[in-house]
Amino acid sequence: MSRNPEAKPICPRAWLVVRRFGVGSEVWMHRQASLMRRLDLRVITNEHADPGRYGPNGFSVDDIGVYSPVTGGKLAWQAKTRLWAWRNRRSGGFRGSPREVTKWAELVERDRPRVALCHYGTWAVRMAPLLTSLGVPVVAHFNGFDLSSAVRGRVYSESLARSAPRWAGCVVVADYMRDWLVGHGCDPARIHKIPYGVPLDEMPCADRVGEQPCRFLMVGRLTPKKRPDLSIRALARCRESGADARLDVVGDGPMLEECQGLAEELGVSDRVEFLGARPFSEVKERIASAGAFVQHSVTADDGDKEGWPVAIAEAAGAGLPIVSTRHASIPEQVDDGVTGLLCDELDWRAMGDHLARLAADPELRQSMGRAGREKISRFDTPGQVQLLEDVLLQAANTAS
Repeated sequence: MSRNPEAKPICPRAWLVVRRFGVGSEVWMHRQASLMRRLDLRVITNEHADPGRYGPNGFSVDDIGVYSPVTGGKLAWQAKTRLWAWRNRRSGGFRGSPREVTKWAELVERDRPRVALCHYGTWAVRMAPLLTSLGVPVVAHFNGFDLSSAVRGRVYSESLARSAPRWAGCVVVADYMRDWLVGHGCDPARIHKIPYGVPLDEMPCADRVGEQPCRFLMVGRLTPKKRPDLSIRALARCRESGADARLDVVGDGPMLEECQGLAEELGVSDRVEFLGARPFSEVKERIASAGAFVQHSVTADDGDKEGWPVAIAEAAGAGLPIVSTRHASIPEQVDDGVTGLLCDELDWRAMGDHLARLAADPELRQSMGRAGREKISRFDTPGQVQLLEDVLLQAANTAS
């Protein structure tokens, strides 16, 4: 266990339970943990992915590393997982070995948490029956795939529908998540929509929005859910209109080579720069020098959706206009025609027209950027974390 020496115990004790903590694409989770000041927070995880970048900061981390140890390779692991799922189907509950159950019971007895925040519905379904049986109220935090692609699976969706109404609370980041839970029996009063927020004091001022030629920016994993290939097609269409524009792509992922090849094929390889994954400090520099932000999010073939795209919110918080899609919670982040321009999913032609419009109109970019910063300022991270703490404190006090 690692602990920040400056951390000061605050009652009540709370757990943040998650399979992996410190994942680069989940910086919002580290921000949540770091800003909780009314709770004595302890992160309980099976893997602390990057302690150097996402270490303790006013909270402690216990990397317990006991995720159902199984010998015999991947097939043996899958067989054991299915067996534990079948054995626990009535409770919708804990898929683990007896050894792991004992380990968690010992942790609860030693630490006596008053409430547990389980990140991702998949993890809440797995952990809630055990934790509630040990007297720990559970609040589940849903983030995207756990109420999109995951609910296509019968075991998970049935377990979630059966157990979620009994939890102390559910936190969602988008309206479609609330709708699913209400439609499956959850009390609306115990569902709390709390987007992650943006650390506005850390965001740069995008003071080159009006510069020509326009430099568009895309930041994120190059995955089917974000369809970076369609953003490149949109840029090519923008260029066909005569607009002088470039696209910087920050991030890597399984679609990188496909996107590089597509840029060559469309004749825009000299206008698209693939920068790979970059630290947040460099991302902020790119945001500061960009003219607009681009992200073509779609529902992936497996049903996966965005939750509350942090990259879009951060760009808006810095004063960039947004060009994106009517997908998941993005229309809740972007006012079409006011803070940015939206198109339907997969409609790269309309996105290309939006890029051309912004590339040709520096004043429009600037006015949309100002409006976007004003809108997103309502979601400053510290305020959002306070709302989350309120939910956890209410659950802890109600159970007392």
